[in-house]
Amino acid sequence: MANAEKLLAEELEDFQHYVENYSKKVGYYWNKNQIEALTSFVFNLGKGRLNQLTADGTRTNETIANRMLLYRRAGGRILKGLEIRRREESAHFKS
Repeated sequence: MANAEKLLAEELEDFQHYVENYSKKVGYYWNKNQIEALTSFVFNLGKGRLNQLTADGTRTNETIANRMLLYRRAGGRILKGLEIRRREESAHFKS
């Protein structure tokens, strides 16, 4: 169990570094909550989704928070669990 937790922590750290580097690359100045929300987002959806979410770094933070809510489908269906997760990520991003 401890090994699994260690591996998860390492993977999350990799995703967080990705978000932080992306932020610098495209000129966003995200705070800690925004980094955490986006780390969760890309951990669940993949790193490529961050570029899609931000439209190559052209969207405002408000638009990004609102667009996060659209990623709630799996297999073409809206899933309640994904709706909840995206609302929580969006709210954390806004805080």
